[in-house]
Amino acid sequence: ERPEFKSSATQKINSIYNTEKEDGMQKLAKAVSDVLQGMPLHYYMAVDYEGVGNIVDAMGGVEFHVPFHMKYSDPTDNPPLYIDVEEGLQVLDGENVMEFLRFRKTNVPGYRGYPDGDEGRIRTQQAFMIAAFEQAMEGDLLKIAGAVFENVDSDFTWGTVAKLATKAMGSGSIEVTTWKVPGEAYMSATNRDSTRLSFHFPDEEKLTEMMDLIYNGPQ
Repeated sequence: ERPEFKSSATQKINSIYNTEKEDGMQKLAKAVSDVLQGMPLHYYMAVDYEGVGNIVDAMGGVEFHVPFHMKYSDPTDNPPLYIDVEEGLQVLDGENVMEFLRFRKTNVPGYRGYPDGDEGRIRTQQAFMIAAFEQAMEGDLLKIAGAVFENVDSDFTWGTVAKLATKAMGSGSIEVTTWKVPGEAYMSATNRDSTRLSFHFPDEEKLTEMMDLIYNGPQ
């Protein structure tokens, strides 16, 4: 069992993008590459919630089965945050897809959150990304690619994006595989402000197995 450790939010890998100012994305890409045992990341792409909404609207929405009724209310947030996404198969549009993606846990009596916390949230969001990619293949890929290009922070050029979209249109199908870094979650020791933070520590042996599977496929 990992012993308690002192920590701060700036030690989380997802803090790099916001704390490194102008070259935050490049440093984040390097940090991710280091975690993935040196896997090269040839391109990067970052998108905020509003950008995701714009892309989903350009697609005409994404049909997806929401696993449970997601309900959350925080009138003190700036701006106030209200999430109300019903359970079941539906078409998520630019407005409620942001609510769906932001939901982590409920604070409304009678509703529930992900039973396994962020693990369940990751799986659900990965399933949503697969559904979005598959449905994008059925639409106007160049139009969707244009919406993506306009709403992301990336080192892709429009020429590269258009070339990939044109190539994808000729393929007729797409197969998307998602991965999660194997490891375990641990809580930090109590900080000065009486809070504890959750960290995910990679399991290097299992990570090596995952990288071998990515590059070489099942044996």
